[in-house]
Amino acid sequence: MRLHPAWTCSLLPVLAAPTLAGTFEDLGIPVTKAGNMGILVGPNRDGTRDLVYLNYMQAGAPLFVLSVDPDTGETHQYPAPQETGGWAFVLGPDKKVYVGTFGEGLILRFDPAKPDDNVTIVGKPSPTESYVWQLVLAPDGKLYGCTYPQAKLVSFDPATGKMEDLGRMDPVEMYSRTVAAAPNGKIYTGVGPTRQGLVVYDPQTREHRELLPEKWRINNFIAVQNGADGNVYAGITHPTDDGKTVSETFRLDDETLVPVTAVPGKTLTLRDGREIVGHAEGNKGGSFQVRDPKSGESRTVTFEYKGAGSIIFMVGAGPGESVYGSTAMPLEVFRNDPEHGNEHLGNMPGGEVYS
Repeated sequence: MRLHPAWTCSLLPVLAAPTLAGTFEDLGIPVTKAGNMGILVGPNRDGTRDLVYLNYMQAGAPLFVLSVDPDTGETHQYPAPQETGGWAFVLGPDKKVYVGTFGEGLILRFDPAKPDDNVTIVGKPSPTESYVWQLVLAPDGKLYGCTYPQAKLVSFDPATGKMEDLGRMDPVEMYSRTVAAAPNGKIYTGVGPTRQGLVVYDPQTREHRELLPEKWRINNFIAVQNGADGNVYAGITHPTDDGKTVSETFRLDDETLVPVTAVPGKTLTLRDGREIVGHAEGNKGGSFQVRDPKSGESRTVTFEYKGAGSIIFMVGAGPGESVYGSTAMPLEVFRNDPEHGNEHLGNMPGGEVYS
């Protein structure tokens, strides 16, 4: 917005001070690009074939889920009733799409069999938590989520509708930032950042414990993830006995950390074996490639969506008597020229522009 002041000054400046009157002028929305928070493969309305689903955050309206047909490019946009975004994005055992949000810390659901319902609210799994960072499907058929600001685990059972707050995974840390589920049924989460931790939770005993030695609990985060083989892997930066610091990858064999060279990579795969690769985002949509691993042939699918506006994070005066600014998640740069209006200049790699 730009303020147009109208100053009125008395002819007797000693007796009267200047007063300010003015109005704000709406200069429009400079960036409508939404922030992609996740991509997955799930069933279409009648369950006969697969679609590609994407999860988008935005500031001007609630988040939305987008479905894209990998064969025709047909696209549909499904809005949520509230919440501007969510990092967690997973396909449940009931073949429904779930989103864990930031703001209220809700779990939302999109049912491909009932697309006219759009995205609906399942509930709030913990009264204290405002972020559900990630959700993972465990062997017991439940979804487990890691949270902020009390570093908890939460669960949701799609079969019964029951939600549970499973408690803090660390008595002090605020983030349980990543979560993964092992074939043995145990849940693993990385906590931090003041003293990084790797916590295992056993749904059978409902107990949890820290797996890292005390000297490894440095200022950092640990990322846990499931590999293509279903096992849980953790990337850990830690001090060595000779005073150095190294970064290593470990496989979790129950509660034992086994050093490995790499994590078996996961690929988004359609039920017919074709792979979704090369996902890229543009100003009003995006694209991905559908690759046939047998023939090696690939085809690009493009899609568009209607964005409501991104967060304006920073503005400042710049060349040409213009105002320059940036948005956050996604990080885009724009300019407002008093004569020509807004111009979206494009993407700037990184996190956020602070000055």
